[in-house]
Amino acid sequence: MKEGRNVKKIGAILIIMMLVLCGCEKKSSNVDNKQEIEIKNVELTDEELVKVWNVINVLSQEKESLSYNDFTNQEKIGFALDLLAIENTDPETYIVSDYEKSKDAMTDVIKRYFGQNAEIAMEDYMCEYCVNEVLYNYNVAKEEFEYAYHGHGYSSLMITDNIISTKQKGNEYLIEVARLYAGPESDIYFEDPTQLFKTATDAKKMENMVMDIKGTDYCSYDADTGMETCDFLKVLQDNPYEFAIYTYTFNLENENLIFNNYKLN
Repeated sequence: MKEGRNVKKIGAILIIMMLVLCGCEKKSSNVDNKQEIEIKNVELTDEELVKVWNVINVLSQEKESLSYNDFTNQEKIGFALDLLAIENTDPETYIVSDYEKSKDAMTDVIKRYFGQNAEIAMEDYMCEYCVNEVLYNYNVAKEEFEYAYHGHGYSSLMITDNIISTKQKGNEYLIEVARLYAGPESDIYFEDPTQLFKTATDAKKMENMVMDIKGTDYCSYDADTGMETCDFLKVLQDNPYEFAIYTYTFNLENENLIFNNYKLN
């Protein structure tokens, strides 16, 4: 009888050991699954850089965060119209050639930048800085946008961006951008403002100034015009972390960079 009890004890111990070992293997497997995806530095192709810069320059730069999922249809139309203008501008003369603003051209832009599942509805495009003023009429019969000729408002903020890093995390591309806002608008036509800020709100309210570059090596005086011009890009290159840093996230879709969102770090 004693022998039988010992056999039962040994059997029970073996079962417990097996359960413990299985538990350890399962725990180890869970740890492996939870390992963070490696973030590595990457170099973008010229084509990818053009696309990234187009997104940075065309999307609103006065918000702390912006996601494609939150885009209004008006924002999509505005983006497509601006992109078509950029793609048809001579980089040397800055002359915009006549170009098609059709339904097909607009839809193509949206899918190239925001993915094949992205959609856009055609409607009149309202002026962003006006009150109930149409900037582009949509001609339903011709299926194209037509400029509504009239004066309209605009933002007077001077905004400068500089890409400081490009990284990849799995299927995501993370683009870090340093940004400064310059204000106030000078009383002298075409003269650059010299007070620099982190946010659009601060620049508009003239609060929390980061630095004033008037009279520094960043600005130069032109005796012929009697005006001072400033190198804001050089300021950002020398002092990137004095200003706001934004991360733009793109996803890789069929070897194409597709914009997802940007946010203030």
